[in-house]
Amino acid sequence: MSEQDLYPDIMYWLKYYLQGKFKKAQIETTAETSKRYLDEVLRDKGIFIPETVGVKIKVDVVGIITLQNKPPQLAFVEVKDKPLTLKDLGQLWGYTKLINPLESFLVSSKGIGT
Repeated sequence: MSEQDLYPDIMYWLKYYLQGKFKKAQIETTAETSKRYLDEVLRDKGIFIPETVGVKIKVDVVGIITLQNKPPQLAFVEVKDKPLTLKDLGQLWGYTKLINPLESFLVSSKGIGT
C-alpha cells in the first residue's frame, strides 16, 4: 500500500482515538494537509491557530480538536509506507516543536527500520 492509501484508515483511527480521549470535543480529521500547507488548510476551514501562521509544513493526517469555549487544538500523524528511520522521527519532532499539538504519532505499515 502507498502512504496515501493508508490515510483513510489512519484518519478513522485518529478520530476514534481523539473522541475517546476528548469526549466533549468536536473532532475533525483531514489528510488535506498532506498536499497543502497546514496554515492554508486551517485558514480555509476558518480556524486560527497562531503557531501555524506562516509555517510551511505538510502533515500527513491532522486531527482538529475543538472544545467548547476554547481555541482549537491539533493532533498530528506522520504516515510512512517504509520502515521508520531517525529522519522520520526528526521530521515529526520538528513539526511538534514548531506547532505544539496535543498529540503526535509516527506510524508505518512496514515497522521500524534503522
